[in-house]
Amino acid sequence: MASLAAKVVVTSTVLSATTLAFLWAIAGIVLGGTFTYMAARLQVRHAYRTRERSRLLRLRTDAFHRLWGLTGCMPRHPDDGELARFRAAAVVRDLNRWYFTDGGIYLPNSCREEYFLLLDRLEAVGPSKGIDRASYIPIYAAASKLRQTLARELDARTSTSGKAI
Repeated sequence: MASLAAKVVVTSTVLSATTLAFLWAIAGIVLGGTFTYMAARLQVRHAYRTRERSRLLRLRTDAFHRLWGLTGCMPRHPDDGELARFRAAAVVRDLNRWYFTDGGIYLPNSCREEYFLLLDRLEAVGPSKGIDRASYIPIYAAASKLRQTLARELDARTSTSGKAI
């Protein structure tokens, strides 16, 4: 009888070791699967974010390009005819239309400050047609600063080697 009791103890110990090994194998499979799943999710999330950043950069670049074109009516050295035809109210209208339909949502804070400074300078002139040279200088300075900020945001004036052009 003692022999039978000893056999039962040995058998239950071997069974426990087998069960324990089986449980460790299952735990390894579950943990391995969980880590693989999490890594795949992170990879998909990273790919999505990269794709979205690229898409937003294209949208921002297009919007900045259109804004740059709107500031083209403010050249560095306008002739007297351009100053006589300059209509600040029309420029404000075009800039506001751009802001609310095309690109205001893509303006980072640095560009927003310059954009609104330009609007303030234009609105200070009033709705009259024509402008004198002294009133034009601060408007040109604000437009130029906005263009510089747009270019800096897009790294448009940096060569592929990383040096400023």
